[in-house]
Amino acid sequence: MALFSGGKPEIFHSDQGCQFTSSAFVQRLKAEDIKISWSGRGRCFDNILVERLWHTVKYEEVYLRAYGDGWEAEISLARFFWRYGHVRPHSSLGGKTPYEVYTENKPCSSRPGLTMSGAESFQ
Repeated sequence: MALFSGGKPEIFHSDQGCQFTSSAFVQRLKAEDIKISWSGRGRCFDNILVERLWHTVKYEEVYLRAYGDGWEAEISLARFFWRYGHVRPHSSLGGKTPYEVYTENKPCSSRPGLTMSGAESFQ
Protein backbone atom coordinates (compact mmCIF):
# COMPACT_ATOMS: atom_id res chain seq x y z
CA MET A 1 0.00 0.00 0.00
CA ALA A 2 2.85 2.39 0.81
CA LEU A 3 4.32 1.87 -2.64
CA PHE A 4 1.04 2.72 -4.37
CA SER A 5 0.25 5.78 -2.24
CA GLY A 6 2.76 7.98 -4.01
CA GLY A 7 5.47 7.68 -1.38
CA LYS A 8 7.62 4.90 -0.16
CA PRO A 9 9.42 4.19 3.09
CA GLU A 10 13.19 4.47 3.30
CA ILE A 11 13.38 1.52 5.69
CA PHE A 12 11.01 -1.41 6.23
CA HIS A 13 11.29 -2.84 9.75
CA SER A 14 9.54 -6.00 10.87
CA ASP A 15 10.00 -9.20 12.77
CA GLN A 16 11.37 -12.25 11.00
CA GLY A 17 8.01 -13.77 10.14
CA CYS A 18 7.99 -15.82 6.95
CA GLN A 19 5.74 -13.29 5.20
CA PHE A 20 8.47 -10.64 5.60
CA THR A 21 11.47 -12.86 4.82
CA SER A 22 10.13 -14.55 1.69
CA SER A 23 12.28 -14.05 -1.37
CA ALA A 24 9.42 -12.41 -3.32
CA PHE A 25 8.83 -9.84 -0.56
CA VAL A 26 12.53 -9.11 -0.07
CA GLN A 27 13.11 -8.79 -3.84
CA ARG A 28 10.26 -6.25 -4.09
CA LEU A 29 11.76 -4.12 -1.33
CA LYS A 30 15.20 -4.29 -2.93
CA ALA A 31 13.76 -3.37 -6.34
CA GLU A 32 12.32 -0.21 -4.73
CA ASP A 33 15.65 0.60 -2.98
CA ILE A 34 14.04 0.18 0.44
CA LYS A 35 16.41 -0.81 3.23
CA ILE A 36 15.37 -3.87 5.22
CA SER A 37 15.57 -4.10 9.00
CA TRP A 38 14.51 -7.12 11.00
CA SER A 39 14.30 -7.64 14.73
CA GLY A 40 16.65 -10.36 15.91
CA ARG A 41 15.39 -13.87 16.46
CA GLY A 42 13.83 -14.32 19.86
CA ARG A 43 13.13 -10.59 20.17
CA CYS A 44 9.37 -11.12 20.42
CA PHE A 45 9.33 -9.11 23.64
CA ASP A 46 10.39 -5.93 21.80
CA ASN A 47 6.75 -5.17 21.03
CA ILE A 48 5.24 -5.84 24.45
CA LEU A 49 4.59 -2.17 25.27
CA VAL A 50 2.86 -1.50 21.97
CA GLU A 51 0.90 -4.75 22.18
CA ARG A 52 -0.34 -3.80 25.68
CA LEU A 53 -1.34 -0.35 24.45
CA TRP A 54 -3.35 -1.80 21.55
CA HIS A 55 -5.00 -4.30 23.88
CA THR A 56 -6.07 -1.40 26.11
CA VAL A 57 -7.30 0.66 23.15
CA LYS A 58 -9.35 -2.25 21.79
CA TYR A 59 -10.95 -3.35 25.06
CA GLU A 60 -11.48 0.06 26.67
CA GLU A 61 -12.46 2.05 23.57
CA VAL A 62 -12.97 0.36 20.20
CA TYR A 63 -14.96 -2.71 21.25
CA LEU A 64 -17.26 -0.56 23.43
CA ARG A 65 -18.24 1.87 20.66
CA ALA A 66 -20.31 1.68 17.53
CA TYR A 67 -18.73 4.44 15.47
CA GLY A 68 -21.02 5.93 12.84
CA ASP A 69 -18.15 6.69 10.48
CA GLY A 70 -14.39 7.20 10.29
CA TRP A 71 -14.56 10.79 11.57
CA GLU A 72 -16.44 9.73 14.67
CA ALA A 73 -13.90 6.96 15.29
CA GLU A 74 -11.01 9.39 14.88
CA ILE A 75 -12.51 11.91 17.28
CA SER A 76 -13.32 9.26 19.86
CA LEU A 77 -9.85 7.71 19.59
CA ALA A 78 -8.20 11.14 19.87
CA ARG A 79 -10.13 11.74 23.08
CA PHE A 80 -9.18 8.29 24.38
CA PHE A 81 -5.46 8.84 23.74
CA TRP A 82 -5.60 12.29 25.28
CA ARG A 83 -7.21 10.88 28.44
CA TYR A 84 -4.77 7.96 28.41
CA GLY A 85 -1.78 10.28 28.46
CA HIS A 86 -3.07 13.26 30.47
CA VAL A 87 -5.75 12.01 32.88
CA ARG A 88 -5.46 8.27 33.47
CA PRO A 89 -3.00 7.31 36.22
CA HIS A 90 -0.68 4.42 35.33
CA SER A 91 0.36 1.96 38.03
CA SER A 92 3.70 1.40 36.30
CA LEU A 93 4.38 5.14 36.69
CA GLY A 94 3.59 5.24 40.40
CA GLY A 95 0.03 6.45 39.88
CA LYS A 96 1.08 9.39 37.72
CA THR A 97 0.07 10.12 34.16
CA PRO A 98 2.61 9.87 31.33
CA TYR A 99 2.26 13.63 30.89
CA GLU A 100 3.25 14.24 34.51
CA VAL A 101 6.19 11.87 34.36
CA TYR A 102 7.66 12.97 31.04
CA THR A 103 7.10 16.72 31.33
CA GLU A 104 7.33 17.08 35.11
CA ASN A 105 4.32 19.43 34.96
CA LYS A 106 0.93 19.32 36.60
CA PRO A 107 -1.76 17.49 34.63
CA CYS A 108 -3.29 19.44 31.77
CA SER A 109 -6.88 20.46 32.49
CA SER A 110 -8.19 21.44 29.04
CA ARG A 111 -9.22 19.07 26.29
CA PRO A 112 -7.91 19.42 22.75
CA GLY A 113 -10.17 21.08 20.19
CA LEU A 114 -8.69 19.20 17.25
CA THR A 115 -8.27 15.56 16.37
CA MET A 116 -4.99 14.07 15.20
CA SER A 117 -5.78 14.92 11.56
CA GLY A 118 -6.80 18.49 12.40
CA ALA A 119 -10.57 17.96 12.07
CA GLU A 120 -12.56 19.89 14.66
CA SER A 121 -13.89 17.69 17.42
CA PHE A 122 -17.35 17.94 18.90
CA GLN A 123 -17.51 18.74 22.62
